[in-house]
Amino acid sequence: MLNRQWIGIDISQFSAGLVRNRIIDSFKNKQLDRTDISVIGCPLSVVDAEELAKKNPFEFEKWACGEVGAQGLFHAPGERGADGGVDGIIPFYTSPKAMDSYREGSWLKKTKTGESTFAVVQVKGGKVTPDSVKALSTTVRESGGKCGVMICFEKYMNTVENNREKKFVEDWEVGKYNFIQGLSVEDLIKGKMPILPSSRFAG
Repeated sequence: MLNRQWIGIDISQFSAGLVRNRIIDSFKNKQLDRTDISVIGCPLSVVDAEELAKKNPFEFEKWACGEVGAQGLFHAPGERGADGGVDGIIPFYTSPKAMDSYREGSWLKKTKTGESTFAVVQVKGGKVTPDSVKALSTTVRESGGKCGVMICFEKYMNTVENNREKKFVEDWEVGKYNFIQGLSVEDLIKGKMPILPSSRFAG
């Protein structure tokens, strides 16, 4: 905002991706995209992502969550331990007017102007089984979320597609989108995001 040139440094893969998304959301008038903000030290290719997934699965999970602008709701971002199948959440709104409710602090609450809700994110750096895809539907419902996103490598996307619950969510802005959707690491590297209403904060 002060037109300064600066470099930010953080040890967390999660924070690096999250900060980039916050900058993009904060300066929408400049129409920035992911390529306008350089990130050094995080995966820049599929090979980098594969190496991180093998070397440090936990950091891989944090990196993927940060890339899609996911937050920690059920445990603090970066906290180790059982997460109940929830690696992160992406908050969003079913109506632009619902953003007023967010500012008033009424998080995850239905209002007269819309609904503040979220997508559950699950990250898999290794094999994806049919059971893990089916379990994501249960996790979404039990957590009170609107939909779920499974992030995995391209070779497992058929498993996600063949075993996801064939249900749609409707929204005024994006129309119908899948209740459970897959997002490949390969597409994530290219800058593709989950199909969700755009009226959301990344952090």
